Amino acid sequence: FGTYDNVAKASAKGVEIGLTRRPADGFTIAANYTHTNARDEVSGLRLARRPADVVNFNADYALPFGLSVGVGVQMSGDRFDDAGNTRSLDGYILTDVRASFPVTDSIELYGRVENLFDVDYATVYQNGQAGRGVFGGVRVRM
Repeated sequence: FGTYDNVAKASAKGVEIGLTRRPADGFTIAANYTHTNARDEVSGLRLARRPADVVNFNADYALPFGLSVGVGVQMSGDRFDDAGNTRSLDGYILTDVRASFPVTDSIELYGRVENLFDVDYATVYQNGQAGRGVFGGVRVRM
């Protein structure tokens, strides 16, 4: 009770595919999909906290005057929280947005909002994740 235990024998098999396209100058879209079958080979049950399916999508656009904007979406499928596969955790979709603007060749302003829609989700039972986060700053290159 209250400890972490390793399984005697585990396997993880799957497939991952990705695609990146640049349909126009300054515009990039990228997507990837991962399917993983991670199992305890002794019990045959799924390994805890590993979603079978994860999808990521990103779109970024650099405007001619230097402003870059982007959006990222991560979709993570359902998973089990325990080795016995009795407690499930719901999948979730997170959306992030970001922007940056070069002030000079060596100074850039940037900002991002993580979990834009303030989704309530957990990757571990009763251990909530951060809600919406807003970040900004100045990046200096020397």
